[in-house]
Amino acid sequence: MKFILCMLFLIISTNALAEKTPGINYQKITTANQQIVHVLEVDPKLINIKLVRAKDFKSSRETVVDIAKHYNAIAAINGGFFRVNEHGEGLPAGLLKVDHQLYGIAYKPRAAIGWDNKTNITLIDRVQTKTTLTSNEHKLYINAMNSPFTINQAILSSDSYNRENLTFETTATHFIINDNKVIDIQTQHLIQIPKHGYIYSVGAGITHNLPNLNIGDPLTINAKIIPLLTPETAETWTTMPSVLSGAPLLLKDGIKITDYSSEVLRESFLNIPYARTSIGTLPNGNWLLVVIEENITHGAFGMTIPELATVMQELGCNNALNLDGGGSTTMYYDNKLINHPMGDEDEPLDFSTLRKVSDAIVLLPKN
Repeated sequence: MKFILCMLFLIISTNALAEKTPGINYQKITTANQQIVHVLEVDPKLINIKLVRAKDFKSSRETVVDIAKHYNAIAAINGGFFRVNEHGEGLPAGLLKVDHQLYGIAYKPRAAIGWDNKTNITLIDRVQTKTTLTSNEHKLYINAMNSPFTINQAILSSDSYNRENLTFETTATHFIINDNKVIDIQTQHLIQIPKHGYIYSVGAGITHNLPNLNIGDPLTINAKIIPLLTPETAETWTTMPSVLSGAPLLLKDGIKITDYSSEVLRESFLNIPYARTSIGTLPNGNWLLVVIEENITHGAFGMTIPELATVMQELGCNNALNLDGGGSTTMYYDNKLINHPMGDEDEPLDFSTLRKVSDAIVLLPKN
């Protein structure tokens, strides 16, 4: 494999390593502004690109290095944005779908990537979700996912928490869901979530709107993904087993995005240099996993979102999006940490530690 490098004015030096694993190639780039760019080119025909949750092997947050080692991965990067609640638990802050299982939904139009390792289909777009539960032709609506709720809301909770039991202070009816059916109905304040299951909690103010639901009734979660730039791909998006959201969309069909207003992002997030993590796809179907360093003690100063979009375009990507960054930005390859993560904001640079994240992308042999 060979990188497409046309950054005649941007790049002043590159450092490429030999392809140690068929289907993966690594390159380090230093720009004219002394910005450090780490790039992994991945051939999805040879490599299994797997989206994983920290929760599936340990707690709801773990470092990318620990996640990679658990899966014996060839390489790994951090995944999507996440929230940390008062218990220190990491909860997806956007759309997250792992092995067809839904763990987070999109509240605003946000960039996302969806893929299927069996068909090698990869989609990148700005998407929204419309999420409902269906039981015997009745539709039950969801206000939010993995969030506190009021007496007039219906909340869906996944097993993303460290705790086996969730505490609810507001009076509600809780439908415990596993294998697409109601396995229990409870009204107490301490509820157990089954592994890979859900709790559908309906506040007392709106329970009168519910159809009659009983233990054993089917209850299926339907997350309709709505691609905003290529609506004709909606059906394919909904069937994707792996979907990960980020923000913002950087490139679409080779054109650099310059208007980020629909994704409702802070100006400081867009225009202040930070460590960044990005995914892009090349015209030949290969992926680029890209990490931009920010660690002043190592002479790395990060990038703005417009700068990142330029880098992804000049590396040859036709579609690309930004993932979680800052202290989360991590690249692991060849049994070692590749970049110098900046750690959490409250840590001195000389003592920064790897941030624990909610999910990651790991690269495994195809078979």
